[in-house]
Amino acid sequence: MSANTHMDVSPASLDETIAFLSNPASYPTPTQTVLPQETHMSWVFLTDTEVWKLKKPVCFPPLDFSTLEARRINCEAEIVLNHRLAPDVYLGTHALIRSDTGALALDGEGPAVEWLVRMRRLPEARMLDVVLSNGGPSEAEVDQVSSILTEFYRSQTGIDLPADTFVERYRRRHMNNRELITNFRHLLDWQRAETVMHMVERFLDERHTLLTARLASGRIVEGHGDLRAEHVCLTDPPRIIDCLEFDRDLRLVDPFEEITFLGLDCARLGAPWIAGRLYQNLTEGLGDVPPGALVDFYMGFHACTRTRIALRHLEDAEPKTPERWPVMAEAYMTAAWPAIERLSKSGGR
Repeated sequence: MSANTHMDVSPASLDETIAFLSNPASYPTPTQTVLPQETHMSWVFLTDTEVWKLKKPVCFPPLDFSTLEARRINCEAEIVLNHRLAPDVYLGTHALIRSDTGALALDGEGPAVEWLVRMRRLPEARMLDVVLSNGGPSEAEVDQVSSILTEFYRSQTGIDLPADTFVERYRRRHMNNRELITNFRHLLDWQRAETVMHMVERFLDERHTLLTARLASGRIVEGHGDLRAEHVCLTDPPRIIDCLEFDRDLRLVDPFEEITFLGLDCARLGAPWIAGRLYQNLTEGLGDVPPGALVDFYMGFHACTRTRIALRHLEDAEPKTPERWPVMAEAYMTAAWPAIERLSKSGGR
């Protein structure tokens, strides 16, 4: 890669870049087709065998992709971090350059006008969210995922943070959750949503020492940060992709927080048994049994977080599929309800 990021050059507009990357002739590996897909933060281009990810020039804290340099740094971080759980999937960072003729090209001689992440394309039918929609997965497949995650968490070093700072992270995030969820209260079963949020707040007020005890015992590690069903591919062995790269603070987690988050997502998709299976496997693999109230708190806290993220799409000037997001938000709250009932009956203990 010989792209120069410091030369004066006419930048590429997003429309020009998308048009170029939508052309099968643009890629170094021959492809018959290119399927562009837009997400909230990226454009993704699916060729016959690869995936090329273009980060949008957007800024909404804690994410800032507003400059070319920021997008380059985040592309490189995405490769490094995802090599931990899917080393053969993430193939590298590539420059989109402006040649001396003014044309766009992938790599080659010329200044970079954009940066992309290049990945090997995984079989869509084996993504966990798709498998769930077709009646799977098997217990053996969940056990394989558990094994990968157990080894990953064993390899991570415990993080040292001030206890007050650690708890305040949850308070701050939950305050953000409550603010946005309240703005869309008319779209939700408000009594249930309010109860979930109240129990999360009660836990943080009365039982936050359960969080700081995990920190003090070295159980907080740098994990994946966004462990959802759509990021797990049930190949042999499983690959776990799309680690959250843009904010390290969001990757600092209790392993049981991450697997509770994944279990919550699976429950939303109709398989609540997966949460218990993941928990059982991780307790055995790590030799660690966290307090039940803490695990229930994680379920409620992340239900609120995912509800906020779903409803946030409705703040866009022209939200895509606006009918989808309240349904998803409600599904997360519903999936967390058994954990919230346990917290309520036990007084958060």
